[in-house]
Amino acid sequence: MIRYVLVLSIVSLLSTQYGECAKILGIFPLNGHSHWTPNKALLEELAKRGHEVTVVGHFPRKTPLANYKDISLAGTLPDFVNNVSYSFVTQMGFMGGAFVIWSMAGAELCKNLLHTPQLQDLAKSNEKYDLILTETFGTDCFLSYVHKFKAPWISMSCAIPFDWMAEQVDMPVLPSTSPLMLTSYPDQMNFWERTGNFLTHIFTFFGYHYMSRVPSQKIAREVFPEVPDLHDLSRSASLLLSNSYFSLTGSKPSVPAHVEVGGIHISPEASPLPQDIQKLLDNAKQGVIYFSFGSMVQSETLPRKSLEAMLAAFSRRPQLVLWKANPKNFPPGLVVPKNVITQKWLPQRDILAHPNIKVFVTHGGLLGTMEGVHTAVPMLGVPMFGDQLANIKNYVRRGIAIMVTVQEIEDKFEKALEEIMSNKTYKETAMKVSQQFRDRPQTPLETAVFWTEYVIRHKGAPQLRTPGRYLQWYQIWLFDVIAFVIAVVLSFLLVVYCSCKMMFRSCRKPAKTKDVKKKRN
Repeated sequence: MIRYVLVLSIVSLLSTQYGECAKILGIFPLNGHSHWTPNKALLEELAKRGHEVTVVGHFPRKTPLANYKDISLAGTLPDFVNNVSYSFVTQMGFMGGAFVIWSMAGAELCKNLLHTPQLQDLAKSNEKYDLILTETFGTDCFLSYVHKFKAPWISMSCAIPFDWMAEQVDMPVLPSTSPLMLTSYPDQMNFWERTGNFLTHIFTFFGYHYMSRVPSQKIAREVFPEVPDLHDLSRSASLLLSNSYFSLTGSKPSVPAHVEVGGIHISPEASPLPQDIQKLLDNAKQGVIYFSFGSMVQSETLPRKSLEAMLAAFSRRPQLVLWKANPKNFPPGLVVPKNVITQKWLPQRDILAHPNIKVFVTHGGLLGTMEGVHTAVPMLGVPMFGDQLANIKNYVRRGIAIMVTVQEIEDKFEKALEEIMSNKTYKETAMKVSQQFRDRPQTPLETAVFWTEYVIRHKGAPQLRTPGRYLQWYQIWLFDVIAFVIAVVLSFLLVVYCSCKMMFRSCRKPAKTKDVKKKRN
């Protein structure tokens, strides 16, 4: 009897904790590790909470997890991990990121993946899902599965949402106060910056529509002939989860259906380090400089003179330098100082949590720099492409980083390193910014889980939607009302003008008649 009561109590507790278990489909077509990492944290946590999770993506789990199933896309696209060279970056540039979104991550991605056997089988599947999670970073193509399975869906953004993502939940994007990440403008913009930001918003919004969404529509209908307009489908999202947080990425107008979960990939507590790394860090009495350009960019492919300048600066420091790099990619004959240790892969989040880490030399990727902010480590930023310039400039304005471009490395890198190591203000400010970033009622992952399950419990949560969801863009911005008011005012002025003109003419006619009569007499 006691055992029976105990079992019932456990079942009741689990039911209260997890609620109704749902079937969840995750579709993540991008093969960039930085796009996958935030989503991975949420999907795995949902599986641990008892939901049945099926994931379509390029990074299948190496070890099984209960309630978690992979539909692997690994090998269907060229590998995009640790293979972005500096020469590729220089060809693309910062604004070139928009064209990458519309091509490699847009209609081209749609075309390459939608006809794969994995996604063809999914298109023919009779499974039923309670929720779909997906990222529409470069294309709305995969929203076709939302239409097929007739399930509510949540949009995932690995950074501050682009305009077309914000539109999914009718979130206002004001060019006057919301600088686009590709511009790297500050929150408080002057006239010319606001003008440039406005034009960039227009360019990217319509560029995405005509260069990605329209061709993706044609490709999607090859597999799903009855799929509705992708633009309309994109505006049916129940929720937008973005890897941003106002204390770090800036305060902006929002709506209930937009939830910020910046730092969702960061575990609250650091994991134990491998013994060899732990020993290195513990024995570095003068501190450690941690150097990493993330999961994509190969820092060892920088120009030889830049590498030599950095290594020379490191050689004159008493600190240990731990560098995520593959020595096989170094230029021939490059001399690496004894205090510089290189490894192909390093547990970054856990390393940054070590008290001996003094500075983080980074390319400015959002995930890595959020880890730096979380652990209150000052940063020396060398931005390469995409949002990295905007991220580093943001941290410079907040007083937790110094920026040196690749072209400035030979002249400024060593001075910048000395400044950030010797000036305690950077560390003190980093601690304040870190506290603001971590001061929340729930962890980012707990917040994401709550709102995901909220959408499940409320069958898509239509109560989150604003009335603007059912209006066209020109109606949202009142262009039709403004045009009507202008037309009415102009019509009124025209009537007044014509009336005055007629009255003026009528007043002049008798005078002319009288003058004629006088002449006749």
